[in-house]
Amino acid sequence: GDDTLNGGTGHDTLIGGAGADALIGGAGTDRAQYTDATASVRVDLWNSSVNTGYAAGDTFSSIENLMGSNHDDMLSGNNGRNAIWGGNGDDTIRGRGGDDVLHGGTGADVFEFVVGDDDDIVGDYNAYEDDIEIFGTSTVSGGIDDTDFVITYGTGDDIGTITLAGVYTGLTEDSSEWNDLTDALNAAIA
Repeated sequence: GDDTLNGGTGHDTLIGGAGADALIGGAGTDRAQYTDATASVRVDLWNSSVNTGYAAGDTFSSIENLMGSNHDDMLSGNNGRNAIWGGNGDDTIRGRGGDDVLHGGTGADVFEFVVGDDDDIVGDYNAYEDDIEIFGTSTVSGGIDDTDFVITYGTGDDIGTITLAGVYTGLTEDSSEWNDLTDALNAAIA
């Protein structure tokens, strides 16, 4: 049904289920979760009018984090700092403004970025399945930082970074896996 969930103080996980729900996180860092959805969902923490599936009609207040379903989801944050998990399925994930942490989960995921989205981390990028899409600029570069691959995009005051965390862990620069991964990551930002 149509529910109102109040998280109150503390860090809460709110699961509204089917129906048009009002998810109110309150104080703390709170998450809207859709792991119980029986089909794909589209969830947008900034523009809830575009929500579909179990999220259709849902509204959000003081919700910082988002977890999708086990299906092919479209998940978008707001202009604050968000952590977004895609779960299973081939998901499309966009953090928007704020320094976000994005996890696609299993499946071939697409991580979308637009100039002005700040500095984000993709926690489980797989160069052989996942894609990075950057909109609003033709100025893109990338390089290795320890075990991470860091993409810089934009110009002037609109420079953002995307850190693909841990993609080089355990590899040596002379291994064939290192070369394959470097080629795939460079192709993703071309």
